[in-house]
Amino acid sequence: MNEYLPGLIWLVVLLVVNAFFVGAEFAVISARRSQIEPVPSKRLRRLASVSCDSELEDALASMRRLGAHVATAFDADGTVTGVLFLEDIIEELVGQVEDATSI
Repeated sequence: MNEYLPGLIWLVVLLVVNAFFVGAEFAVISARRSQIEPVPSKRLRRLASVSCDSELEDALASMRRLGAHVATAFDADGTVTGVLFLEDIIEELVGQVEDATSI
């Protein structure tokens, strides 16, 4: 029995340390959960949807109508085929836009 005693002691120590870390993790998660506030519905915008075969100006008009900077592009079947950004439309109309990420 004496030969197993050090191994049993280490097992008990590891179980206690593991229990401490699991308890600390639950405490952190519950503290964060109480601080997270949902986004108010007045701050949300609808996502514009444009057809893949629509004209660029029509897509821009749809996005402007909703105040959206992003739109989903879908095909004739209604399958989403991509994402259209306002910056992409502007670059197609006026050329390359230099911004902080382009440098």
